[in-house]
Amino acid sequence: IPGKDTVNQLPDRGSIINCTHDTVLRFLPPFVITEKQINKFVRRYGVGNYTDNTLFKKYLRTNKWAKNPTAGRERRRFADAAALFERYGTRYDFDWLMIAAQAYQESGLDQSARSPRGAVGVMQLLPSTAADRQVNIRGIEKLENNIHAGTKYMRYIHDNYCNEPGMDELNRYLFAFACYNAGPNRITRLRRKAEAAGLHPDVWFRSVEIIAARE
Repeated sequence: IPGKDTVNQLPDRGSIINCTHDTVLRFLPPFVITEKQINKFVRRYGVGNYTDNTLFKKYLRTNKWAKNPTAGRERRRFADAAALFERYGTRYDFDWLMIAAQAYQESGLDQSARSPRGAVGVMQLLPSTAADRQVNIRGIEKLENNIHAGTKYMRYIHDNYCNEPGMDELNRYLFAFACYNAGPNRITRLRRKAEAAGLHPDVWFRSVEIIAARE
């Protein structure tokens, strides 16, 4: 309900809270949040200053930034690369769909993508990283080499940066994907900050991810 603050309970499903600015927030168990907390958040971070107005216009006034990963071009790119994701995901012991999801996040599965820093292709890997002795795969301008190098590098990260005794296997994989995106050194710093903040440094969800989101 635009312009009003109301709470409507949904049986066995959680709550929908209709906040000001036409924003609808939904919280499902185990999240518990009150109308008072939501209204406090809206007053503090709602539309009204330059930063929040910019974010509101960017993400809430239009959905042009949102892409449909099942649309024609994206679906064709996935079909072209699926067998390679499966081949190298299996070789390096990853869920190949997770590798594909990482690639979509990195590049939209666009092999022609180039970053300002020089990262190449679907997996957005630097040629210097691919050529390092730990990966040692050249020619990453080609789709197969790119996926092979990216997945092999992910395995290297998993085995060398995500092997803490207190980290379970699920979190090893989650941290490997985070390290691939943000860099192992940065994730190490975030884990230290999480521990200093009283969070679990070996757990991604609801722990280190919170620190990452703040930065």
